[in-house]
Amino acid sequence: MRVLYFDIDGTLLDSYDQPKSALVACGFHALLVSRRFERLVCVSGWADIVQAAACRVPLEHRGESIHRMIAELFPDREWFLSHLELGTDTDHRGRLIDPSVDWYYVDDNADEFFTAAFGAEAYTAELGGRICCPHHSGVPAFRRAILGQTLKSLGSVTGLKKILWHRFRTSC
Repeated sequence: MRVLYFDIDGTLLDSYDQPKSALVACGFHALLVSRRFERLVCVSGWADIVQAAACRVPLEHRGESIHRMIAELFPDREWFLSHLELGTDTDHRGRLIDPSVDWYYVDDNADEFFTAAFGAEAYTAELGGRICCPHHSGVPAFRRAILGQTLKSLGSVTGLKKILWHRFRTSC
């Protein structure tokens, strides 16, 4: 199963709430469709907000609320909504990443959240492969990784799995 974990503010959208030009240029939506991503997990704080009882967003409209923010990046609304899952407890979003699947993570604060969940060594091993910080050269490297052109830690056992296995073995 191929899964994309994504943030919105500062990641997919710039500080003016416009889609990041590098993501538009790389054909982000078409790339995800062509590479058969099965789940899109929103780990943005917006996921928590639309699910908060105080906001009173009906369950059936929560995904649509997220889509409206990033519709320019995902022109196929039905595809997006059928693949979307909303994360919870996004202040600890790194914990939502399931290393047992074919995962990718795009977040301008990946260093903070991924490191908190998996450690600095795992972050360094996956950066530029499964992890994209969407600044300048990060997007082309991320695109190459998704297309399978970058093999850094993308073998049958990812760098993260190797690190977690090593930690497990040395702690026993």
